[in-house]
Amino acid sequence: MSTVFFGGLMLAVAGFAVWVYERRELPIAGRRILATTRALSLALIVALLWNPRVPYLAGSVGAPGRWTLLDGSLSMNATGGHGVSAWSEGLERARSRARAGDRVMIFGSGLEVPAESLPASSPQDPASRLAPALERVAESGSRDVTVISDLRLTDAEAVASTLARLGVRASFDAVGGTPRNAAIPVAELPRLVESGDTVVVDVAVRATAASAGDTVVIEIREEGVLRASRPIPSPPQGRLTRLRIPLPPPAQSGLVRYEIRAMLPGDEFPDDDARVRFVDVDPEAGGLVLVSLSADWEPRFLLPVLEQVTGLPGHGYLSLTEGRFMPLSVADAPSAVVDAQEVQGRASSAELLVVHGSLGDAPQWLADALAGARRSIVFVEEAAGAQALGLGVGMALPGEWYPSADLPPSALTSNLVGVPWTGLPPLTGVLPLNRVAPGRVPLELQLQGSGPAEAAMVLQGAQGRRQAVVLASGFWRWGFRDGSPREAYRRLWAGVVGWMLANEPLGTGPGVAPTHRLVRRGESVVWRAGGWTGQRLRVRLSSADTVVADTVLSVDPSGEMRTRVLPPGTYDFRVEAGDDGRLAGQGRFEVERFSEELLTPVYQPNDPAGGPAAGATVGATVGGERPGRPLRTHAFPYILLIGLLSGEWIGRRRRGLR
Repeated sequence: MSTVFFGGLMLAVAGFAVWVYERRELPIAGRRILATTRALSLALIVALLWNPRVPYLAGSVGAPGRWTLLDGSLSMNATGGHGVSAWSEGLERARSRARAGDRVMIFGSGLEVPAESLPASSPQDPASRLAPALERVAESGSRDVTVISDLRLTDAEAVASTLARLGVRASFDAVGGTPRNAAIPVAELPRLVESGDTVVVDVAVRATAASAGDTVVIEIREEGVLRASRPIPSPPQGRLTRLRIPLPPPAQSGLVRYEIRAMLPGDEFPDDDARVRFVDVDPEAGGLVLVSLSADWEPRFLLPVLEQVTGLPGHGYLSLTEGRFMPLSVADAPSAVVDAQEVQGRASSAELLVVHGSLGDAPQWLADALAGARRSIVFVEEAAGAQALGLGVGMALPGEWYPSADLPPSALTSNLVGVPWTGLPPLTGVLPLNRVAPGRVPLELQLQGSGPAEAAMVLQGAQGRRQAVVLASGFWRWGFRDGSPREAYRRLWAGVVGWMLANEPLGTGPGVAPTHRLVRRGESVVWRAGGWTGQRLRVRLSSADTVVADTVLSVDPSGEMRTRVLPPGTYDFRVEAGDDGRLAGQGRFEVERFSEELLTPVYQPNDPAGGPAAGATVGATVGGERPGRPLRTHAFPYILLIGLLSGEWIGRRRRGLR
């Protein structure tokens, strides 16, 4: 059916070219030749868009032949219990196939490697991604490929669909075996603790190819000092053993590094033996604090944006029952419930306090913290809450309210100009404002995009205090969508924060720092640089007193910058700004050595019950399609298209046509 449609489309564009010259152009001599030239050009463009495969003739020069794909991931370093690593075994097989005429690619790098250039060094790719290599092979025109791997593929589902979609016949040549190994797939510590508090570590241990009588020793070190050692029986094959290990209080304050290690005699894969975690002991007060009194999506979207534009550490809390709060931000303990005393301490000393929800349900300590906050953002849900903040409003209005394209003059106008406000998702629950002084409303809303305007927000400032009172709900819908809605969301809150900081900058905060103190292996380092947008910062990284990088980076509009992928290890950083080299941030972070390679299930291309067999063949040529290269991969169509277009242009000029 697709071939019939393709042929019909080719005839349609060719007929259009003939019609133009016969009906729309002047009746010049040679117009049929020009019409034919244009028809061929359009037909060739359609063919390139369709991208059919061009089959090779038997014995033709340049036929693609076979490919061999060699796994270049970390798990290939394991020996599998017979003294030879899967990488060494696979390397010998790849060299043998290369000498037989196969083209060899190490998947992970995506580059074709000649037989004499196959590296003997250990592979370092953190994941086995085969699907991109299969795409590359199919683009070359080959339909026959051999995969040499331990079959621990991280994209197994994508591999199966790619083989079926591209019609590639793949033979899987399994190497290696089941290595003797102990791993720690889970290690959880609280992110924030106070001095004198016990630190409890939740650990899950997994082992493979271990005997029933083997023992795995769990060691936990704090800044290199042994704090706990716990021997446990080796977990059964494919099972997890979970345990909770209490540790003595941290010996120092600040950012403390913990290493949790599983030790099994004869372990053949060290890259999953240890996990690293950081705990913030006695964290500094202040920063950005968000307290939500009602369950809503707004805090989840607002808190990261405010962290970016302020550069402050953010702490979010959702009110539960009986004075308990659940942390919302990654800076706090995951899934841990805290009491009101901790939230009260943070809220009372916050440099920027955000309160979301019904103020009628707010505890007295939160009302006192809000009254004393020098900078605050308040989302009110009822008239009584707005009146407590000095605003006269009516009952909430139903319906969908869209931002007005006409911005009223305010302190935020310069930030909001240029945003396509009319294309944003609607807001709801608007509280109608009775009256307000000019210049205090930065954004207005209209019911269904027309009619009288209502204030979406009010800016209040007096006696050194600045407060933004939000009178509508649903701003998170802007942050949820990519493109202009998310940009509008960020620019709105960046403008609010900029107005609050107009007279006095924020006094505390970590400065420029990595978004995550623990970076996954193989990923670039993302830096949070709120307040430095558009500026150039000098970043110096060192490890073990050796300078690893010294570079100058530009901060993008989102308040972030990136540095290259780094090898595993602990790094100290120093960030400087300006020609005078003033300090913009310093500290440390770690690129984790841990790899999930041996925790990945073995791909089973043949028999899901019995497992893979060496040389197992899967996939088939789809629809009996003959091997060949996609049309776009040939140079000839582009050369022919340029020649046809140039010939038509010259012919038209010689006959007086434009």
